[in-house]
Amino acid sequence: MMFTEDNRALNYLKSIGVAVEYREAVTYEELQPDYNTKNLGRPKTQTRIPDAIHTYAQLQAEGSEMPAVVLHQTSSGYDVLDGVQRINANQLNEFTTFAAYVVTCGHDTATKIRICINNALTGSAVNDPDFAVAAMVETFMINGDSSAADVAAFCRRRKADVEK
Repeated sequence: MMFTEDNRALNYLKSIGVAVEYREAVTYEELQPDYNTKNLGRPKTQTRIPDAIHTYAQLQAEGSEMPAVVLHQTSSGYDVLDGVQRINANQLNEFTTFAAYVVTCGHDTATKIRICINNALTGSAVNDPDFAVAAMVETFMINGDSSAADVAAFCRRRKADVEK
């Protein structure tokens, strides 16, 4: 296992008020069976990016530690909120376990984390820096009852940017 604690992820999760626990030796069997198919933080055409998986696997094989993934406990196993590609790279390198931050929160909060964490940690989504904000606005403002301030807090954006 070559995953390590990441203060950026931990600080983000704490800043949005979720309970979080660092856990080592999570197994693939503990994940939801369809974990590979859910990546709301990216457009549907980019759920998994094979080049990124292979790049991560190569870096890991050379000794680089990857940041711990973010999981949410559900009745059907851990739901991967961030780190699908890192888990896939870990599997390519034949590691049997990995480390993770496990969050305790409701379904809506878990969905918000899934959409926003890449943007919040890196400052942009893979191809479109406004993707997370647009997805949050559609999911939680238009189809839900979240405010622009709530979306801004999760996406680490200014409220005025969300209101555009």
